[in-house]
Amino acid sequence: MGWTEFALIGIGCALTILIFRTVPLFALRGRELPGWLSQALAFIPPAAFAALIANDIFSPGMFDAGLWPAMIPVIAALIVIPVAIKTKSLVWSIVAGVGSRVREPSAARRVVLQQFLHLLLASQFGSPYNYQLCL
Repeated sequence: MGWTEFALIGIGCALTILIFRTVPLFALRGRELPGWLSQALAFIPPAAFAALIANDIFSPGMFDAGLWPAMIPVIAALIVIPVAIKTKSLVWSIVAGVGSRVREPSAARRVVLQQFLHLLLASQFGSPYNYQLCL
């Protein structure tokens, strides 16, 4: 596949996205949607987010490594749900989710936690070098 084919595919995708995002805006401008349709459309973002999360929590081969490694994401989700409902804060939900998976024996999870703490401290102190003495 050459560069021209890649460019044509990219242009085609960009035009498709542009059309499907702008045509409804212009077609529905100045019109009031029925209440039932507005109510139904309000369920799309949470449903899409739930589908993405469920795909990460429940994978087809989740029990291949055993029951405990398969249940770690489920337990983390069960910890995050009440935190998210009570605080309604994305930051506290992330902290609860990452914190609940700290004991997972995975080097990749430790790296993710370290990077998250690095970003959190960098946002508090402005520069990654200003907080190195705090660690």
